[in-house]
Amino acid sequence: MLGIVVVAYKSFDDTVAFVRQELPKITLPCKTVVVDLGSDAAFVVKQAEACQAELVERDGTVGDRGAELFMIHVEENLGFAKGNNLGVQFLMQNFPAVQWLLISNNDIGLREGGAVEELVSQLASHPEAGMAGPRIIDRNGNEQPPFVRPQSFWRLVCYNFLFPVLNRFGDRDHAYLMPAQTNCVTPCYFVCGCFFVMRAAEFQVVGMFDPATFLYCEEQIIAERYATINKHALYCPTVTIDHYSGKTTERHITSTRFVRILQESFRHYFKEYRHAGALSLVIFDLSFRVRLALIRLTDPIQKWRRRWRRK
Repeated sequence: MLGIVVVAYKSFDDTVAFVRQELPKITLPCKTVVVDLGSDAAFVVKQAEACQAELVERDGTVGDRGAELFMIHVEENLGFAKGNNLGVQFLMQNFPAVQWLLISNNDIGLREGGAVEELVSQLASHPEAGMAGPRIIDRNGNEQPPFVRPQSFWRLVCYNFLFPVLNRFGDRDHAYLMPAQTNCVTPCYFVCGCFFVMRAAEFQVVGMFDPATFLYCEEQIIAERYATINKHALYCPTVTIDHYSGKTTERHITSTRFVRILQESFRHYFKEYRHAGALSLVIFDLSFRVRLALIRLTDPIQKWRRRWRRK
């Protein structure tokens, strides 16, 4: 059986669309749980009715275990890691027959039926892999390729110090990304966290997602956790999905808060999983403060330029 976890944050339309349009494309026997974060009770009741989902009680009990779709309401915004962990714990406690897990955003589109089935099949045929993810196309038609190797600590530090200059020359991560148009199933460092499958038992063995993170670096960290049991990620370009990413982030997070969350996550990742030393972390913190100051300086200029262009 497949267990599907979807974490949602104030995105009623995306959640309903995912349930109505994407879930029916999955033919494997499955149980799905939507973990709704940061909404009031009335919102979640309305959303559950629109999705025809069984609402989970505060104590974790459910009225109808025969249902295929469940919804958990959490008043606090727990973030990606804790939200998904909560969903997985619910599935494993109530449906121990779940063998496979799909972690999915609610802002994705499956281009064809059989996508999840293909990912599960590929993972089953590669016992050395711990997770499998598809080719992902963003809302601008560009690929979101997986990372083939870990990012350099010092490269990120330099990027922070030289942010306004380097940001004008494209993505700083090109050297770490899988080449575009890769067409064969290939091992990689990590796959995109918006849509991937895992074995349920192994995910629990590695301790699930790190609850110390909120929104970023979960993919790198789960890759490092799987490495402790000698497992790697698997990129499966035989499956393609669309990812309409960024809408929730754009609506609810300012540019400075985005950078704060990103840097805090990277710091935790480099300290706990890449074993960066104390002096290195001091330099990292300084580079972050420089980047934040540069953003505060350049943001008003960028906004003025956008207004001027619209005129």
